[in-house]
Amino acid sequence: MIALLACTGLRTCEALRLRDEDFDATDSTLKVPPTKFTPTRILPLHPSAVQALRRYQKIRRKRFPFTSRFFVGPYGRPLTSSAAQWTFHRLVHDIPGNGARLRLRLYDFRHTFATALVSRWSRQANPIPQRLVMLSRYLGHKHFHQTYWYVQHELAALRTASARFDDYRKQTSSGRL
Repeated sequence: MIALLACTGLRTCEALRLRDEDFDATDSTLKVPPTKFTPTRILPLHPSAVQALRRYQKIRRKRFPFTSRFFVGPYGRPLTSSAAQWTFHRLVHDIPGNGARLRLRLYDFRHTFATALVSRWSRQANPIPQRLVMLSRYLGHKHFHQTYWYVQHELAALRTASARFDDYRKQTSSGRL
């Protein structure tokens, strides 16, 4: 589950709610069920993620054939948020924080995923505004301002994105998007 959070930017609660039928190894996708804030969305998966999820799913199905939850605890019950957090903190207890926080959090994977994309995009020649809108939808944000804060921590990316967005706005019909 931790690796899935790192490579997809899923929220912990979204990963914990996944069911077997949400993973499509053939299409290399993961269906993220809706929440009260976001609609269902389909995320593409890298082949290495598909391979790891297939392997996990095969082992889990063999050991706990009667559960439909994707991630389960040691007795086959759905994995809880507190159990996931506890396990994660046990794994990283000796790793110091980066100064922004005293302890690492599972949510930091989502933040790192999004900010790394924004940073990479800001160094490329392609227009970034459309990518930011796609990132917003990918992350399951209902409003763009929920995605904006991933940009603000990368000052160089923010400046570049701002300049590109301004250029984009000027090139559209009278500044209307």
